[in-house]
Amino acid sequence: MVSEGLTIRPIRKDDLPALHEIVNMPEVADVLGPIPPLTYEKFEKWHGRFIEDPKHVALVAEVKKKVIGLVTLSIGEEIHRYDSWLSIYVHKSFWRKGIGTQLMKTVIDVARDIGLKRISLVVYAGNKAAIRMYKKIGFKNEGCSKYGIYTLGKYMDTILMGLLLDEDLAIEE
Repeated sequence: MVSEGLTIRPIRKDDLPALHEIVNMPEVADVLGPIPPLTYEKFEKWHGRFIEDPKHVALVAEVKKKVIGLVTLSIGEEIHRYDSWLSIYVHKSFWRKGIGTQLMKTVIDVARDIGLKRISLVVYAGNKAAIRMYKKIGFKNEGCSKYGIYTLGKYMDTILMGLLLDEDLAIEE
């Protein structure tokens, strides 16, 4: 199911224009929040921090040298240093082809390799496809935040999900 020629690699600065285009696709923006269109300057400021910053992991998916998706982990500090916050999005033309799942599996392997104990994420409650994917990978629903976001003139619920990476922690659940 995963597209032929898929490569997953660390983000580079020259990936930002393609990623900006993806995040501003109406269908992608709609399942991310929905979020209003982002200016390139605002997008670059936000995503630029993922490049060469040890507190972040950012992996790009590309097919035939075309950037089609991104997954990021923002790693906590101090007492939160074993947790991270995940974000992911994929070009609409590559939905339901296993790209998101492959990005997730790769970033989970990286998280384990660097010693993280869990991954957290918040997903817009209306994003049913993402929620199914997260559950398939092993994320558990940890709660709902009624009116968790306010965007495009309305409040929307969000769901907190988590994945325990340490088998000993998972046994304690």
